[in-house]
Amino acid sequence: MAHTVEWIENGVIWRFFKTVNSNEIKLVHTKFYSDRRCDKVKFQIFDLSDLKTSILFESEIRTAAIFDTGGSRIVPNLRVAFVVSEHSPIRDVERYIEESQKMKTSNTFGVFQDLESAEKWGREGKF
Repeated sequence: MAHTVEWIENGVIWRFFKTVNSNEIKLVHTKFYSDRRCDKVKFQIFDLSDLKTSILFESEIRTAAIFDTGGSRIVPNLRVAFVVSEHSPIRDVERYIEESQKMKTSNTFGVFQDLESAEKWGREGKF
């Protein structure tokens, strides 16, 4: 498993390491939406700062956006933050955000250089 999860007050932090692929993304989706705590989540942080490689095709990025847009009907108005570094697959993040916005998701997105800024932004949402 190339990720960890930490449930915090009003949010959840997913940390990814080394490489991410479509199976890892599906696993994270399943973990989130099948957990009762997701009903109380107001923000998610995807910490990609230690991620070195993304093995995702354009179609898989679009599929993730479709799934999350559908999920936004279950858990609406999430603030979704991505923490990136110079090694992170920023193009995949940008593509995911673009696809999600085209689909009129209720989620809002932010990209940050550090976890503290991402969490601060996530907590600024109206609860």
